[in-house]
Amino acid sequence: MISCIYKKVNHLIPQSINNHVNDMIILIRGYQTLRYPSRIKVSLFVLALLVSLTDCTGGTTVHNNIIHHNVTYSQRGTRSEAIHGDLYIYGEKIPDVFYLVIYKDTGFEFYQRYHLWGRDGYLPVKYSLKKEYTLINVPATEQQIRKGYYRGEQKLRNTPENWLFVRWEGGSAFVDPRSIYELIRDFDLRPIPRIAGIKQRTGRPRF
Repeated sequence: MISCIYKKVNHLIPQSINNHVNDMIILIRGYQTLRYPSRIKVSLFVLALLVSLTDCTGGTTVHNNIIHHNVTYSQRGTRSEAIHGDLYIYGEKIPDVFYLVIYKDTGFEFYQRYHLWGRDGYLPVKYSLKKEYTLINVPATEQQIRKGYYRGEQKLRNTPENWLFVRWEGGSAFVDPRSIYELIRDFDLRPIPRIAGIKQRTGRPRF
């Protein structure tokens, strides 16, 4: 039963957590094959399942099957524990080129890590998104819609509902998720290092 459900949603799960899911399915199958499980066997099963869950990723958030946010850990449980955030659009990873990505009312900012521990990559914002852009009563042109993006911090009236707002150093734009790689190519956006400097910084990036 569990394995059947997993097969149906497997394509929605990032590869980074597939191995852990497989491990848990094997553990559950092993438990189901025990006809008369003793207390020791049950205890060992529960312990193995907890270990698997502890080593698993922090979780994945899915927004209407368009944008996926995945959190993973390295050196978990140690002084060097680090949190890594990744964004996916239609299953494709968003390159580390934006300081801010907003989908509808959900935003992700990019963090750089300055130590072995800390946070890096795209993680949920902790501030209001209301001031990130303004709405204006001017329609987007047919050419802009066809192109798949337009620059600026003013959201045009008929901008498609599923478009993202993205900000990078020196610019910002509203973009169709399917055109994000064209935007990156057209403006020659370069990757932001996830590890840089010698001092830990947190909060909103400066640009």
